[in-house]
Formats: sequence, C-alpha cells, structure tokens
Amino acid sequence: MLCDAEGYLPASHFARALGVSSKTIYTDVSELQNFCDAHSVDLIKNPRNGIRLECDDPQLRHRLVAEAAGESFDDPLSLERRRVELARRLLVEGQTLHLENLVREFYVAKTSLYSDIRWLDGIAVRAHARIISSTEGVEAKGTEEQLQMAARELVLDTAAAQGMDYAAVLARIADHDIAEAVIRLLTSDYADLTDQVSEHYLRSLVTLAALQASRLRRGARVVPDQEYLFNNIRYMETFVIANSIAGTLRERLGLDYQPGDIEYLSRQLFAHRITAALPVGDQEYDSLVRHMVRRVGEMEGIDLTHDQQLHQALLYHVSAMVVRLQRGIRIENPLKSDIRRQYGQLFSVLWVALSFMERDFGIVLNDDEVTLLLAHFQVAIERTSQARNIVVVCQFGLATSQMVRERVRQYLPAKDNVEASSLQHLIKNTDGVDMVISTLDLTSQNLSIPWVRVNPLVTTEDLVSVMRTYTEKVIGPQDAAPTALEEVCAPRFASYLRPDLVSLGEDFATKDECLDAMLCQLETMELVQDGYRRSIFDREQMGATALESGVAIPHAAPEEVRESSVSVMGLSQPLDWDGVSVELVILVSLAEQDVDDFRDVITEVYKMTGTHELVHELASVPSAEEFASAFQIP
Repeated sequence: MLCDAEGYLPASHFARALGVSSKTIYTDVSELQNFCDAHSVDLIKNPRNGIRLECDDPQLRHRLVAEAAGESFDDPLSLERRRVELARRLLVEGQTLHLENLVREFYVAKTSLYSDIRWLDGIAVRAHARIISSTEGVEAKGTEEQLQMAARELVLDTAAAQGMDYAAVLARIADHDIAEAVIRLLTSDYADLTDQVSEHYLRSLVTLAALQASRLRRGARVVPDQEYLFNNIRYMETFVIANSIAGTLRERLGLDYQPGDIEYLSRQLFAHRITAALPVGDQEYDSLVRHMVRRVGEMEGIDLTHDQQLHQALLYHVSAMVVRLQRGIRIENPLKSDIRRQYGQLFSVLWVALSFMERDFGIVLNDDEVTLLLAHFQVAIERTSQARNIVVVCQFGLATSQMVRERVRQYLPAKDNVEASSLQHLIKNTDGVDMVISTLDLTSQNLSIPWVRVNPLVTTEDLVSVMRTYTEKVIGPQDAAPTALEEVCAPRFASYLRPDLVSLGEDFATKDECLDAMLCQLETMELVQDGYRRSIFDREQMGATALESGVAIPHAAPEEVRESSVSVMGLSQPLDWDGVSVELVILVSLAEQDVDDFRDVITEVYKMTGTHELVHELASVPSAEEFASAFQIP
C-alpha cells in the first residue's frame, strides 16, 4: 500500500483499509523500518502529514513488494501462511479442523480464526462450495469438483494479492512434488500445446491439474459425467492428450487415474482452449448454433440464417462456452458494462432466446458470456440491416407521444431507434430521421421523409398503416454495400484514423508478433494505459476477432485507452489468425469519452471489409497517407 500511495497518508487511512487500530499500524511501520533500511529506501514518518515511502524506481518498488510478500509468506505464523495452511487441510487433505487445536498451533485468538474461516468461505462460495464451522468442527462442503475449483480460486487469488508466482502458492496447497511435476509436464513436455495458450488460462489449467492429482493421491475422485460423448469428434483430441498426461503422471508419481479422472482432465483441457479449433462436422454444435441464430433472428425480426460470418464466430465460441459454464470456469468480458448499457434490449432478448441452452446443457448463463455472444449478434444485425431512426410526434405533447411510442415500439424491429419528439423540434431538425409517426396531418410541412398518421389511441388499423409505410418506404430502398475502395464511406472510422498509426506491407510470423508491433507503437506514443496490452490479449482469448473476409478487428476495454485512435496493419503475406487467413488488421482503441462511437466505427469497418476483394484492395494501398485519405467523408 505504501508503494502504491502518492505522497503522505495518515495512519488512520491504513488502519481503516486493513481493519486494525492506528497503534497496530505504527507498530508495523516500526518493523518495516529495518526492512526498508536494508534496501536503502526511506520510510518517512511525519507527525503532521502521515507516512510516506520514498522510492521513485518502479522496479525497486515491485521488488520490495515481492520480497515483503515472500518474507510474510515464509513466516509459518503469518496471516497469509495460516490461511493457506487452513485451505490445504480443508480442501486438499479433507480434514475436519477444531478451533481449540488451531488456537494453540497458530498462537491466535478464536476471533482471528473466525475471520480466516469467513475469508476462506468467501472464496469457496465462488465455486459453489462452503467452509462450514459447527459443533463438529470446521470442514469444507461441496462436490469434489467444487472443492477443487475453490482451491484453484484460492491459489490464484493469493498469488495475485501477494505479488507472488502462482507456482509458489500452488506448492503450499497442492502436494509439492505433484505441483512441480505438473508444472514441468505442461510447460515443458507439452509446450507445443500450451505455448499458444494465454498465461491466465495456463495458470488456471496447471493449478487444476495439480489439485486433481493431489486429491487423487488421497482417493478423492470427480464423479464421471454420464453425458460425456466418447464418440464425439470434438473431444477426441483432448481425450487423447488427457490420457497421455495421466499416463505420464501415473508413471512418475504412482497416481491411479481411472477413466472418469481422465474424462474430467480432458474437459479441462478443452475448456482451457488447449485445442481451440472446433473439428469440421461437429453436428451437435452446428445444429445448436443454427437453432440459436434462427431463434434470435425471429425475435429480432431479421433473417440471420444465411450469415456465415456469424455462424463461424458462434461455432468457435459456443462450444468452449458450454464446457466453461458446465465446469464453473468464468471468463470476464471487459466491455460487459458498455455493451449492456448500449444494447440493453438485445441483451434481454438474448437471455430469453438462449434459455433453452440452460435447460439442455444444465448451465447458468452469466453476463460475461451473454455480452460476448451479443457482440456477434449485434454486428450481424447491423450487417443485415442498418438501424433506422423513427420519430413520434403528437399535438397533445410529449406525454401522449410517449404513449404512442410504447404502442408501436413492440411492432418494430428492436434494432431501430424509436423516439418521442415535439413537432417544433422535428421541423427544425430532420437530419438522420428515417420515418415519422404522427397524430397530426403533416401534409403542409412538406417533409422529405416518409410519415404516417395515427390516432392518439393507436388502433389495429393504425398499426397496419405504420408497418406498411415502414416496409414500403423505409426498408425498401436498401443502402448498397461498397464493392470497391472508391465506394467506401466511413466518416466515423476516418475521424479516429491516424496516418502515423497506419503500417502497410508488413510481414509477421504469428498473430502475437503482429499485435505486439501494433501495441508497442501505441505504448510508445502513450495513447494507451499500462493494462491495454493485457486487455487486447484477453479479448483475443474470448472469441474470434478475425472475419472470413480476411480482416482481424481486435479491441480493448475503453478504460485502458488514454486517447482514441484506430491503427491499421496491412500485411504483405496472409497471416493465420486463429484459423482465418488475414491480410489486414484494424485495431480499434476508443477511450471512455468516445465509447458511444464504438458501434458506428465497428459498423463502418464491417462495411468496408465485407469482401475478400475489398480487404485485399485496402491492404494493397501503397502508402499510409493514401490509405488515410481513401475514405469518402461527407
């Protein structure tokens, strides 16, 4: 906390944050003084201003945090070590603990132990397990899988909180020899499979595999999933890998892996994307995705069944999503709040439309997964039909206009914007308005846009007239998609495009190398925050960002962007981007203040990269200046 603080902070600040007295803080500061002196760092105590650590070197600050955490973790009586030891006994050893014995062993009061139990239970609950204290003692409750998941959460949380390598914490909770063997096996012997997996996924997988093996040593097994389909091609590759891993651990450590244990391990491999590509001919998920697309399309009033880009993106995403949810593995969507805020109606539609998946697969959808799916559907909807702006006006004021709006809203596509307005405001500004619904006769206004008259209490005949006008005069003249570079019109995209962020004719061996080059440029120009890089790579793990037309469109959380921009990388040779051959990479980086433009920018990007020919033409532009000036800006 001292390393993170800027300037002086009073002892009361630390006391409130840590739940202790100011006297305890002063005692701790006195103990820290020797530690800081040993590292030639000044720990300044000012009676008026508070406490301050004087250390301008960020690397030294990081080392201080790591060493301080390490010293605390090495102390068997420290809070951190005590909680880890309790977790090991409860979740791995399966012991029932008694407070009286723990008081004598750790030299602490029962109140401290009750605090430990509450902390451990808070982590266990996330995995649907519990740490229960009763007259019988303290014990862990839950299925075998839930207990292992709870232990995994504790390992990763403790490592993050202490600034330590997760392997050091894992070796304290799982059996030390097993932890070492699993880490070596998955990061060395199977490096060809795990090298392309994100660090977050790899830590999670290694931790679960080590915990499963430690529990197997004690005879604890996950109950086999009776619905596991051994003849289904999508699991064959992971089952073979799991069988090989189990055989190696059986040989090296004498562990007794049974078919059910290998099944569980194979599902973890699949859920952690050890093999991300869904095999061709997986009819179970193919039919699921088609049903999903048809159901959402019907509710939205749009035919999405012929959209192959949507189909492929969902096929890639949904298969692993189902396994994640079945196994309690959660992936965070960095754009979740923004997506829910901007596309609230479609979000609700998806929850309803996808409810059959919860029933059929025994899963519970969460906001992160639904918003990830929503992104695929929203872009597909905008690809199919541009959202229309419809204004409702009434001579009796906005209140009546709102009533008319609510009546007609349910009969118009959810993608369209339907807004109540006054006649005066409409006459002054008709820019962007596609249709007007009015209780007034607007003939004398000589409007250049379609309008339809309805009664203040909208009748069935009125609704028929509204839909006829909408069908014949609004959605009839469709916007033509560009077929050549000179037809591209992307004003919002162009407003964020910078020539100094356009690189053409580049060559990279891998997707990560390409992203690294683009990220380094943004970091050097200080356009993004420190967490931007991780946000980009986390987003890449969540689903497909490459389109079949040959363009990849990565993007990150807006809070990691300092200044909005669009970067472009044109490739001299196509690059494999998660199974898609990519010629062009467009990196969209919009800050919080510009996040409302995200939909428009993405929509324009999809339009200008809708075909292989357009993508190839864009990637082949000879210079950055010509690329930046290629778009028609009204």
